[in-house]
Amino acid sequence: MRKRSVIIGAGIWLIIGGLSGTAAFGQCAWDPAFGNPGVSGGTFPAVNALAVYDDGGGPALYIGGSFSQVGGVLANNIAKWNGSSWSALSFGVDAPVFAMTVYNDGTGPALYVGGMFTTAGLVTANRVAKWNGTSFSAVGGGTSSVVYALTTFNDGTGTALYVGGSFATVGPGSGLLVNNIAKWNGTSWSKLGTQGAGSVVNSLTTWNSGTGNALYVAGLFTSVSGIPANRVAMWNGIGWSGLTSGLNNDANVVLGSNGGPIGTYLYTGGLFSTAGGPLSPASNIARWTGTFWTSVGAGLNGKVLDLAILDEGSGPVLMAGGEFDAANGTAVNQVARWNGTGWSSVGAGTNDTVRALLSTDETNAIGRALYVGGQFTQANNTTANRIARWVCSVTIDDCTGDGRFDLDDFARWDDCDNGPNGGFGSSNCDCLDRDEDGDLDLRDYATFQRIFAGP
Repeated sequence: MRKRSVIIGAGIWLIIGGLSGTAAFGQCAWDPAFGNPGVSGGTFPAVNALAVYDDGGGPALYIGGSFSQVGGVLANNIAKWNGSSWSALSFGVDAPVFAMTVYNDGTGPALYVGGMFTTAGLVTANRVAKWNGTSFSAVGGGTSSVVYALTTFNDGTGTALYVGGSFATVGPGSGLLVNNIAKWNGTSWSKLGTQGAGSVVNSLTTWNSGTGNALYVAGLFTSVSGIPANRVAMWNGIGWSGLTSGLNNDANVVLGSNGGPIGTYLYTGGLFSTAGGPLSPASNIARWTGTFWTSVGAGLNGKVLDLAILDEGSGPVLMAGGEFDAANGTAVNQVARWNGTGWSSVGAGTNDTVRALLSTDETNAIGRALYVGGQFTQANNTTANRIARWVCSVTIDDCTGDGRFDLDDFARWDDCDNGPNGGFGSSNCDCLDRDEDGDLDLRDYATFQRIFAGP
């Protein structure tokens, strides 16, 4: 038999002509080669931020942090992976990167970068810079100190870039007083409310609790624009609000989920022991329903630094990364999975801190995977220097050779079974002989259907 096979990564959902399902997945595993040689250089090399951006050559993975080399290539604190090789972004930036996101200011999508730097490429760029695929440029004079978070949000006046961190002002000269959070609309800066956030902002995300999309902010603050808000707050484009009693200690990350096994919640990770008041225990991770806080199982036994949502083949799961090694007595070294009912390990995890997670669903060179960045030198007990990836894959027969398993393949079955253009024995139908017994029969059809429709 002549066969064509294609490896497809985590979470292929088919929603075509009223049919929906997932491919049947094989074992999920750490990629043993991706992080070797990985990231190196500098006093404390680390990967702090991950993003996907298409500079016109196809979606690619971008990493930011504190390093001078990746994959044997010189790259100052920021680099690009195109699926086969690493490359530098001009001369990089002159200090660590902590955040990245994609934003279109009206001149086309670009990668925005935040951190501690004051130079990007060969231009002055105070803690915020724009990469358009060929060069860096400054962003409105930047911020007066470090940037930890970037995201985009439409408050009803158009999509804008939101910047969070530990800074007092934005813009040139003495700048505009904003207090740790600001909005950039592509041409000018503005503040959120009268006083901004009372202390450091670590994370920004958008989420719809059912009452409309809003910007959610996490950090070290206990108030926003004079309103009590313990470490987590919501900005609806007009005003601020706290989330009841909030958290009793630091929040490092917020991420919204929208259904599936992990539900519709705002997940928050950090270093805290209660969420929603002193009688509501939550060990370093909690979830907001839109009206109240709940724990996420027994939580995790150490600091949570990032969250991501990954479909491993049977619906979305929440991935957490940070500085922890147990969840309810289960070993989960720096990376853990929440499936909606319980925590589990992600292989053997990593041997040191995880600082960044990114789930990709790209059917292209960078693949479908969970990318992991941090300070570790091993993932799953194999060399992975500060960057690694967790991939779920399955081998299926792609009858049409288009890299997808969809209705075109189903049409091939119908043609081979009933139509004039194939007939079993034709090479066009080889891919349908699932059990390779030289016969196209009900056993092949049953297997085909299971892969097409999913479990």
